[in-house]
Amino acid sequence: MADDSQILMEISFNLIYLVFIWFFVGLMTKTKQKIDTDHKEIAFRFLLAFFLLALGDTGHVGFRVMAYINGGLDLNATLVGLGALSTSITITFFYLSLFFSSNTLVNDFNESFHIIYLHNMSRVRYNH
Repeated sequence: MADDSQILMEISFNLIYLVFIWFFVGLMTKTKQKIDTDHKEIAFRFLLAFFLLALGDTGHVGFRVMAYINGGLDLNATLVGLGALSTSITITFFYLSLFFSSNTLVNDFNESFHIIYLHNMSRVRYNH
């Protein structure tokens, strides 16, 4: 089991991370009217991607924080599992949104590029 300082550090980092990611989603939402018409579709896809990232990580991190508050991760496996489930669902759609955004940016469907891109993105996310 982790000591109190490690738990406090994880909770602090998680909450600061969530504040920043939601801040950027809010900033993207606020400034989307300034984007020219030609780029609105891709801007929407990026906004959707980061909204899904923030939403899933809020579930993931929020349930971890609640688990710590209620006695620790070991005693609250259901909360930790729900958090992992929420982020696994939303991160899938996050990657799909980035995939279609990159397709729009490239403006030419290159299947090999996208397969390598998705493979590498999944490795970055799950290769701790």
